[in-house]
Amino acid sequence: MALTTSHKANFKTILRAFANGQVALMECTNKGTGEQVAVICAVSHVREDFAVVPLAQLFNGSPCDVLEPPQQGGAE
Repeated sequence: MALTTSHKANFKTILRAFANGQVALMECTNKGTGEQVAVICAVSHVREDFAVVPLAQLFNGSPCDVLEPPQQGGAE
């Protein structure tokens, strides 16, 4: 699987959210499984309310147990 334009755009959004202090760690529900999952979200202030956009799901346990490291030249 190659990194898509969407993946790269979401990554840039995550970087901006962290740089601006507009990020939150939240517990969300996976719609497919009903499982509670930890998610990094961007948070923006809209009028008197807040908008929360989920951007990345965190692993339960060690990611090293389920992922192979990228091969040389795999990341951009």
